[in-house]
Amino acid sequence: MAVFGYQNLGFGAGAEQGIVEIDVGSIDFNGGSSKIEYTENFFKLLGGPMNTSGGSPNAQGFISFWFKPDEIFSAGSKPIMQIGTHDGTPSIRLAYNFFSGGMYLEAEFVGSVNDVGTRVLYTTAIGSITGNAWNHIALGFNNGNISQFFIDGAKVASSGSTGSGADTAPADTENTVIGFDGSVYGNFCLAELYIDGVFRNTLSDLNKFISKVASPSAPTAKPSPIGKPVRLPSNTTHYYLTGTASSWANQGTNTLGTQTLSNITDCADSPSD
Repeated sequence: MAVFGYQNLGFGAGAEQGIVEIDVGSIDFNGGSSKIEYTENFFKLLGGPMNTSGGSPNAQGFISFWFKPDEIFSAGSKPIMQIGTHDGTPSIRLAYNFFSGGMYLEAEFVGSVNDVGTRVLYTTAIGSITGNAWNHIALGFNNGNISQFFIDGAKVASSGSTGSGADTAPADTENTVIGFDGSVYGNFCLAELYIDGVFRNTLSDLNKFISKVASPSAPTAKPSPIGKPVRLPSNTTHYYLTGTASSWANQGTNTLGTQTLSNITDCADSPSD
């Protein structure tokens, strides 16, 4: 059925029907010392190899999370997460930044260049994310590239020097760090971080993770107000990080190795509020 003119879809044949909003916990990264470390690579179980050591780079997958960044007014990239060591070897870095007029997302295959020698960096439109507010972020990976961005239930364009970075992606044995990139700490709240090896690139796919999405006739128009976190599909795979500062854990079917929380506290609110 439709809700306020936006899509509210079922999970499809053979699965739970309808969208069920849920109350979720959230955690706070203080911008100066907070981080969460995992000993294994967050992207290693995408639907294909992320690097050529496993054959042709054909990784497919999807990442979804809620985050509430501090509001920034000057340029300076701040990390959300980085996969891979911080010693100059290849890594994948998700971050937020500011340019005249607003904040935006960055996604980079660090250490990788495209066919004309330019670093592989994707950015969303200026003003596409909001400081001091909850934003739902979703990224689709296909053939080793980030091929879709969704923010708050709507498709957003990306720009920059794109191209396959899979040949220089982190090895499966590399680590994952949330909130720190080796030199800079991010200042944000985080909730419901999910990844699996299924490539999702439609609004109906997205409706498995947020209760309202844009209309297919206006796919770039965000619902207002935006949706809430929902009960995830029953076939949750790979990684699903959720909880509060005292309960944050991976409820997915695959391990991320040892989890180490450093100076993580509860966020004052949640995307469910």
